[in-house]
Amino acid sequence: HLEIGRARILTEDYDGAEVAFRTFLAQLEEDEGGAARMAAHANLATLRNLAQDEDGAIAELEAAMEAFPDEPGPFLLMGQFLHDKGHAKEAAEVLEAGVDLLDEDRPDWRYLEQLGLAHAAAGDAARAAHNLDLVIAFFVSLRRHDRPLDYPPRTAVTRAQLHEDEGELDKAADLYRTLAEGSDKENHLTYHREAARLLLELELFDDARRMLTRSLALVGDDEEVAAAIEAQLEELE
Repeated sequence: HLEIGRARILTEDYDGAEVAFRTFLAQLEEDEGGAARMAAHANLATLRNLAQDEDGAIAELEAAMEAFPDEPGPFLLMGQFLHDKGHAKEAAEVLEAGVDLLDEDRPDWRYLEQLGLAHAAAGDAARAAHNLDLVIAFFVSLRRHDRPLDYPPRTAVTRAQLHEDEGELDKAADLYRTLAEGSDKENHLTYHREAARLLLELELFDDARRMLTRSLALVGDDEEVAAAIEAQLEELE
């Protein structure tokens, strides 16, 4: 029934998928199911959300939390859902409640990222910075000398914005420069331009010129953006 539910989602038979997932859950004893039980509740929450039933989605995520009170996964799912729905403060509270369940030696960076993003959206800059810095430190620890740093974009962009709010323009620029060399190639143009903007404010004109020159090579067919970058470069002559 679990696999039938997944298959029906792929064919957009959402009503049939919900029946299959609920049939699966109804057959389980209280302590049965493991990760499959959590997946069923997560899928039901997605289906309830698609049906514009926010309360129903939350009820499924609460059921997952009750079924797995010692696992951080359901707390992460609930936190992500609440954040996506614009309830940042509530999302942060849920995620904070599950922090102690994380592995002390190797906590899930995705959990810490979501917690940092929720605190940032809720206006708690200090807690947001703390958790996002933990994510950044984790990726620094993974760095290989033959490869550039590659931060998760949401972590780095949000942390850069917090640095800028704190007047730490150099640190914000460094994060954008790192992103400009990372795997998120779709947004390399944005990262180059943001780094250039901050470097100009810092009056690091040579560095800004390099970022703008690279930006120009990434513009493609967008004549308006190309003209704006060329104007900035002309000002630096």
